[in-house]
Amino acid sequence: MTLLAICQAAADELGLDARPVTVVGNPAPEVQRLLRFAQRVGSDLATRAPWQALRLAHSFTATATEVQANAIPPTFQRFYPETVWDVTNGYSITGPVDGTEYQSRKSAIDTAQYVGPMRWFTRRGNDFLVWPVPVGGETYRFEYQSGAFCQSATGTPQDKWLADTDTGRISEELITLGVIARYLAADGLPNAQAEMAYRERLNTEIRNDATGAGVLAAGDIFGTGRRFTGEPGSSGGRYGGWGWY
Repeated sequence: MTLLAICQAAADELGLDARPVTVVGNPAPEVQRLLRFAQRVGSDLATRAPWQALRLAHSFTATATEVQANAIPPTFQRFYPETVWDVTNGYSITGPVDGTEYQSRKSAIDTAQYVGPMRWFTRRGNDFLVWPVPVGGETYRFEYQSGAFCQSATGTPQDKWLADTDTGRISEELITLGVIARYLAADGLPNAQAEMAYRERLNTEIRNDATGAGVLAAGDIFGTGRRFTGEPGSSGGRYGGWGWY
């Protein structure tokens, strides 16, 4: 469902006089408002839950400097815990640690001369800092939650609607319901029913997107409570075989 389709559906529900045939660049006030609300709803939804569709991976080549350029991708919101790795050497990089721990490890007399192999990272001024300073040339990789609630027609993640052909990475029906609720509220019109429909759909989407009891989670693999070995016929779980609960 494209941005144009979202705005057309919202216009139909709202009973606007004209159904838009374009959105981005359209000077009509009603269409500009639809675009603005679509942007607001998408940006807000990106922060509402750890949507799996917004979970992305990023790799960069480390430099022999404390501050790593190109480490933070454009739509970055937050790191997924314990996913930052020096892939070249096979070491997990600890962090993000707070400023106190980072400066203590970097400056304390008993640790200041440490050169590795373990490393720690922090964020300061939106930069990615690593200590001890890397040798340079290593491949670093991590997973992160992005704010890229939409994407281009070619699949490039975006945190803004840029073209009528952009599509949502979060449920477009949810975005449509949010646009309708925001439009009514902005006009001072009764929107309780529209807001309720939006909230109910939001709760459903979050629940469906979350890892369930019958879904293999990271803790099952790396923790002590793994449900099954992954081999066909292996024991584990209430129903044997594949360990579904």
